[in-house]
Amino acid sequence: NRTERSHGGGLYNVNGASASLVNCTVENNTAAEHGGGLWNGNTATMTVVHCTVMSNTAGKDGGGIHNDPNALDGTGSLTLVNSIVAGSNNPGKGTDLFAATSDVTRKGNNLFSDLDNSGLSPGPGILVESLVDLAPLSDRYGGPTEIRLPLTNSPVVDAGITPITGLPADIVFPITDQRGLAREHGATVDLGAVELQPITHTVTSISDAGTGSLRDTMEIVSEGSTIDFAPSLTGATITLTGSLRPAVGKITIDASALSEGITIACANDRAFNISQPLTLQGLTVADSRGGILLRNGSELTMEHCTVRDCSHGGVDLDTAASLLMRNCTITGNSLFGLKTRGGTTTLTLENCTVANNADNPGLELNGAVTAMLSHTTVYGN
Repeated sequence: NRTERSHGGGLYNVNGASASLVNCTVENNTAAEHGGGLWNGNTATMTVVHCTVMSNTAGKDGGGIHNDPNALDGTGSLTLVNSIVAGSNNPGKGTDLFAATSDVTRKGNNLFSDLDNSGLSPGPGILVESLVDLAPLSDRYGGPTEIRLPLTNSPVVDAGITPITGLPADIVFPITDQRGLAREHGATVDLGAVELQPITHTVTSISDAGTGSLRDTMEIVSEGSTIDFAPSLTGATITLTGSLRPAVGKITIDASALSEGITIACANDRAFNISQPLTLQGLTVADSRGGILLRNGSELTMEHCTVRDCSHGGVDLDTAASLLMRNCTITGNSLFGLKTRGGTTTLTLENCTVANNADNPGLELNGAVTAMLSHTTVYGN
């Protein structure tokens, strides 16, 4: 939104009005003068509970929020509760917030990226972090509206405080976030409109990139989430132009619900290049230059997967990697089927088959490897 009038690009609250914002995102709004995101004044009251106010612009003061301190017009009364007010722009006072201290009530914790000329100082209920670490505004993180998802290492995660008392009678403290998912996940609530938590994302396209592709989905998931596949993709092949590299850890890529599975192929590189904990279920990795590389210290669990016909090896474990395979097959690969490169590598194969791999052993174990094979067949290599 953009207002060419003076104040309040996103919301202009004035003349005794009362506005309550709960689980809201206010972003990329512009005001010609004050309050790029929100403007509150002339005896108006504004309560902001678990909201994210980001990247707004004002021509003068209060890039994010301007709570008018002009006593002649009647000051505004502003209450901030477990919210984020950050990353806005303006040439005047208060990049994120411009207010008089006495007119702002703080409950829980509230995070700002900049307090200069805001009228506030660091203290109880105020956190200052220049890097807020939120994903870009998008509708791909679940729920019906566009949101800013906290990244795994964001300072807003588990930074809120509950319970909160003393809110206006018409406000019920939210038990869900803006998407409708549980508000508290982890040690305590997160700040802002969105609670970081695992959810399931569905791949809908066999394209190598773009919305709905496996690569794009891997870039937007949060730690601990699951990626599955639309039923229409059963038996399909996703042809890659470069390796898939998980951006966060502890995600599961699960094709087990597909009756004919799904195949991942990358002719000019390894299909997976892994440096984060990852679980693969029901996938075939085939016809690639290399199947899977586990980098130093990474962890991989594979269940009901096949790695076949890769020209430069099937599964390659770097130093101190850990691999657990259950009900998997490694077959038809050149150079090796599975190879460890040293260090304190841990390898466990249960109910697996390692067969018909060429040029070097089917299993090549180097260094201080702890290997356990049970109910496993190794033949024809």
